[in-house]
Amino acid sequence: MQLHSNSYLYLNISVDIGSKTAEANRENVRCKSIMTIKLTIIFVLTSTFLLSQKPFDTKKYGQLILDGKVKYDGTNEGKMFRTLDSLFCQSKDNKNFYFKVANIIQRQSDGALCEYFSGVARKYYMYNNKEFIANVSKMTIKDLANWLSQVAFDIAADEQDLKSLPKIKKSLDKLILNCNCDEANKQLIKKYNADIYKEVEFNLKD
Repeated sequence: MQLHSNSYLYLNISVDIGSKTAEANRENVRCKSIMTIKLTIIFVLTSTFLLSQKPFDTKKYGQLILDGKVKYDGTNEGKMFRTLDSLFCQSKDNKNFYFKVANIIQRQSDGALCEYFSGVARKYYMYNNKEFIANVSKMTIKDLANWLSQVAFDIAADEQDLKSLPKIKKSLDKLILNCNCDEANKQLIKKYNADIYKEVEFNLKD
């Protein structure tokens, strides 16, 4: 049988396509193998990390803070962070306990702990302002000033622009409207908002 030149070209193309297809398949298999290995490594590392984390009793640690047996020393940030996060627990008794703990921590705050506390203080003030007002009586004047200052610091750190001041004022004003509290407490929030806004404005101008 005689092959025409077109047939020869067709065979070459077919062989070439087949070769490239096989090569592509090998590459896909190789990529999938690499991906499988990567996912396995990630899974193993994540599992190892989670297993290495010892159970941590924030209530016990918080009591040690209240008793003055534990203080922030620059090496226990993680434990302090986790204890502060417990301020947002559901139990009313626990909330009161962790507020007392948070108030002690804010007096010791410095560096990374100070930055973390400012975020906690802002979240607590913005979303739990009725609780915040109820706990004001447990604070000294200095404590209260520092809480409000930390709220202002976190807001200013997020915004970083004087043009954001109207938006900031609007969000603070909403706290008064949305607070399910009496007129006296609304007036307190209004006063605290004014203090926060003034410090935010100062920080943004600085």
